[in-house]
Amino acid sequence: SESDRRQVEEAENRILDAADLVLTVSKGLYARKRARNPNTYHVPNGVDYSLFAAAQDPATPVPGELDALRRPVIGCVTRIVPDYFDAALLRTVFTTRRDWSFVVVGPECSASPALSELKALPNVHFLGRRELTELPSYLKAFDACLIPYVLTENKRLADPLKLYEYLAAGKPVVSKPLPGLSTFRDVVTTASDASEWIDAIDE
Repeated sequence: SESDRRQVEEAENRILDAADLVLTVSKGLYARKRARNPNTYHVPNGVDYSLFAAAQDPATPVPGELDALRRPVIGCVTRIVPDYFDAALLRTVFTTRRDWSFVVVGPECSASPALSELKALPNVHFLGRRELTELPSYLKAFDACLIPYVLTENKRLADPLKLYEYLAAGKPVVSKPLPGLSTFRDVVTTASDASEWIDAIDE
């Protein structure tokens, strides 16, 4: 709610005012937080490359629960928060392309009508949380990986950790057009509406 957002913002401002040092993972967050605390620094996200590159190793097994899925398998590893996870967009994409399987790995934080409608599709599979060390096996099975954020003001400033995990796994990535991804434009395809997403995943 608006009241909750205000409380979070006020609490964050108190922390920023009191902090001796502030570290941010994106340039957008850096610009915003530095306006409040001049001792703010940008430290970009990184990735455990050796762990996630195991997705490229022929010896890494694919989880048995994915064996029966129709290919291609389009995947997403994320914490599912309805305010940030564009379930309505994905419902349109995977209703249009029922020949694709969509797999989501990650915990669900809360429900929403759009999320329920997406989960009801026969070609959509929500698997829940998996251990970090299991993720390369799931990524190995994916033919493309998605970053389907709702572009809230907060998410526009994001530098998604999952991007680095997907790239370390050697996977093609389709994402909403986040400003922080501009340096990756040679290896990440961005798309906005469902038609663009379908074309991008196809490509």
